Amino acid sequence: INKKKNHHQRQLTSLALKRRRRVEETLPKALVFDLDGCLWKPEIYELMTFDGGSPFINGFDGMNILTSKGTEVTLRAQVRRVLADVHTNPRWANVKKCISSRTQRPAWAEELLSKFKVRCGSKGKCTLDEVLNGPRIITDAEDADHFQLIQQESGIPFENMMYFDNEGRNCRALAQLGVTAVYCPKGITWDLFERALEEYPCKKIIGMDFI
Repeated sequence: INKKKNHHQRQLTSLALKRRRRVEETLPKALVFDLDGCLWKPEIYELMTFDGGSPFINGFDGMNILTSKGTEVTLRAQVRRVLADVHTNPRWANVKKCISSRTQRPAWAEELLSKFKVRCGSKGKCTLDEVLNGPRIITDAEDADHFQLIQQESGIPFENMMYFDNEGRNCRALAQLGVTAVYCPKGITWDLFERALEEYPCKKIIGMDFI
């Protein structure tokens, strides 16, 4: 019985390794992240309306951020784990880490990127500025326009990009261009991130079935 059990465990381990190897061989050439509502919460338009904004200061733990009125801005779900992996795991060494974000306050978004931190193993704490250092387009234009600029700057075809956004309409617009779109209305979880990598490339919007 033990021999059969051990054989079965070895088979499962072998399948898991093959599955991981296949995923890593077919990684996208660019990961593109929305900011408001996808990486952090509240969104900048909410801060503009109710909760103050810049200048932002680091919270007592050095990880979350406070607005000028003391409202806390936090990274959502498991964003820190995902971004730490993207920054430190060798599998991402040749992959562009990009931003496409529509906002009326680009300077606020840039300030938050420079102050939010994630733990990056032996590298200590890294700012989002350091992690997301690929082409970054932060304007009040539509995301489809942003992607045209990202493509021009990076030279990467839409079909080789993966995009994370909390708004379904943005995901639909980018999927029509051939981008693998990942719908994350509650922020990026590790399970959704792993699922997206397994299904890439994908014409359907990954995560839309979570609605």
